[in-house]
Amino acid sequence: MTKPSGRYHHGDLRSALLVRAAETLQADGIAKLSLRGIARDLGVSHTAPSKHFRDKEDLLDALVADGFRSLTNAMSAVDPSDGDTHKHLRNLGIAYFEFALENEALLTLMFSRKHAPNRSPEVIEAAGGAFAVALDVLSAARERGEIFTDDLRHTTYQSIATLQGIATIVSTGLLPQAEGRKLVTSSTRNLLRALRSP
Repeated sequence: MTKPSGRYHHGDLRSALLVRAAETLQADGIAKLSLRGIARDLGVSHTAPSKHFRDKEDLLDALVADGFRSLTNAMSAVDPSDGDTHKHLRNLGIAYFEFALENEALLTLMFSRKHAPNRSPEVIEAAGGAFAVALDVLSAARERGEIFTDDLRHTTYQSIATLQGIATIVSTGLLPQAEGRKLVTSSTRNLLRALRSP
């Protein structure tokens, strides 16, 4: 088990709860995650989290939405490479790959709750962000006549599924991280090559 990130003193308790929740999830798994435990780690009363989260499910939804927003920010920060579609998509892929490796447990939770029947509107909205970043790049490439596809959404999902698969292979130790990065680059190149034929 990881040591607490620090006792809470003042300021934004909600953010402190989410940070500690993410740390606990990564170190100990979802079964060990509880509002009472997080409150204890932060040195606040066990009732304090209830001012921000109704229950554990509410906390998990907020954690997942926060995760999707962080992923979107990481991908949005990628240099567009002066309109070079291959470089732009490759760099988006690397950003996703690195986020996936650094937040393995969180990403698993993100995708499981994204499709949960009782998912919150906040999760639904946040989940669309990272997808939209990749979709916009592919859409711009199609408008420039660089790629041909009748279904941009399907192509985008295919790209994300490939990246997630590579990250999973690396995180389970089947492939070194450096080789994973090379695989992201070659997968991007192969995808664009396949899309350049009408």
